[in-house]
Amino acid sequence: MAVLTIAVCATASTESYAQSLSNRDLRNIDELANKLIGYTEELHDEFHHHFERVRHAEKLDSDVTRLEEIAKELHAFSHDAPSAEATMKRLRADANELLQLSWQIERTVALAESWVRTSDERRGIAHMRDVSRDVVRTVFRIDDYLPVDTDVIDGQLARLENTVKVLHDEFHEHLEGYEVSRHLDEDLESLEKSVEHMHDLAHNKHWENVDLPHIVHDIHDVKDATQHIEELFVRQARIGVRTRDFVGIEHSRDAISDVLASIRLLEHMIEKANPRGHTTFHRRVHRDVHDRYRAHRVDPYHDDHRSYDPERYRYGYDSHRARYPRH
Repeated sequence: MAVLTIAVCATASTESYAQSLSNRDLRNIDELANKLIGYTEELHDEFHHHFERVRHAEKLDSDVTRLEEIAKELHAFSHDAPSAEATMKRLRADANELLQLSWQIERTVALAESWVRTSDERRGIAHMRDVSRDVVRTVFRIDDYLPVDTDVIDGQLARLENTVKVLHDEFHEHLEGYEVSRHLDEDLESLEKSVEHMHDLAHNKHWENVDLPHIVHDIHDVKDATQHIEELFVRQARIGVRTRDFVGIEHSRDAISDVLASIRLLEHMIEKANPRGHTTFHRRVHRDVHDRYRAHRVDPYHDDHRSYDPERYRYGYDSHRARYPRH
C-alpha cells in the first residue's frame, strides 16, 4: 500500500502564528460563525422531531450542542476581537474543535441512518446529512483564514490516547466473551500501544522538532487498525449480543468517531503545513497494515472455543440477542 510521507523543513515553524487577520477577515469569520449557528438550529430541529430515540442520538445531540456553543463563542469573539497573536491562537483553537465536531456529526448522522424506518424519518435524515456537509464546508472556510496550529500534534495525540482508552473500557464493560472478543481485545491493546508510542514521539516538542515522517506513517497504521476494529464490532453486532450489551456497540462506534476525527485533524494540519518550497511529498511502499490480521481470521468458532472468559458459557447463544439491521 502506498502511503504519503511528509518531510517538513524547520522554516514551517511557530512563526505562522505571527500572521495577522484584517478586519475584513474577522468580519468574514463572524459571518461564517453565524451560518454555523443557523445550521446547528436546523440539525437540532430535525433531531428533536425524528431522532431522539434512534441509536447514536446521545452522541449526535451532544456534538451538535457543543458545535452550537463554540459557533456562538466564535461569533462573539470575532465580532470585536483585535487581530493580535492571542486572538489568532484563540480562533485557531476554536476552529480545531469545530473541525473535529463537524466530522463527528457527519459520521454520526451516517451511523444513525441505518436505524431510520419511516419515510418521514428518511427525509429527515437526508436533510441532516445535507446540513452536516454544509457544516463541514463552512468550517473549512473558517480554517482557510487561519494558520497552521503548531501545537496541535502533542495535544491531539493526548486526546487520541484518552479516546482509545475509552474505547477499550467500553469493550471490557460490555463485550467480553463474545465470538470476536479475544481478537478485539488484542487489537485494542495494540492500538493503545501505537497511540502511546506516537504521543511519546511528540510530547513537549515544538513542531519543527517532531519526526513528522514517522508520525505520518503511524497515523496511517492507526487509522487502518481503527477501521479494522470497527469492522469487528460490526461483525459481532450482526452475529448478535445480549440486549443490555448493545449499548456497548453504540458507544464503541461513537468513540471510534472521535478517534477518526482526531486522526483527521492531525492529517489536515500536516497537509496544511505544506507551503511550496518548504515541504516535499514523496511516496514509498511499506507492508500493508492488514498483513498482521491474516494470522487471526475473524472466525466466530475460533474465538468462541478459545475464550477464557467463563461468562461466555454462562449466557451462551440465547434467543434474546439483539442484532444489527442488515441492509
